[in-house]
Amino acid sequence: MGLEPSQELLGPPRIDRERRKRLHVDGYVEKIEQINQELQAQIIWAQGWQEEYANRHRDHASRRQIGDLIYLDARNFKTRRPNFLI
Repeated sequence: MGLEPSQELLGPPRIDRERRKRLHVDGYVEKIEQINQELQAQIIWAQGWQEEYANRHRDHASRRQIGDLIYLDARNFKTRRPNFLI
C-alpha cells in the first residue's frame, strides 16, 4: 500500500526458511538414494564374483542312495553313555 517499498527495490521474493530446508533435505535424500543404489549394485557384482571364484575350486557332490554305507564322524554327538565305545 502506501508505505511498502516497491518490488524493484526488494528484488525477487525470498524463499521462506522452511521451504529452503525442504529443498536442501530433498537434495540430500536424492543423493543418499543414489549412493545406496550404487552400493547395492557393487555388492551384487562382488557377490557374483565371489561365487564364481569359490565355485572354481569345488567338486560336485556325489549322489547318495538309500542303503549306501557312509562314514560318520560322531565325535560331536552327545550320548547318555559314559563312554562312546560301549
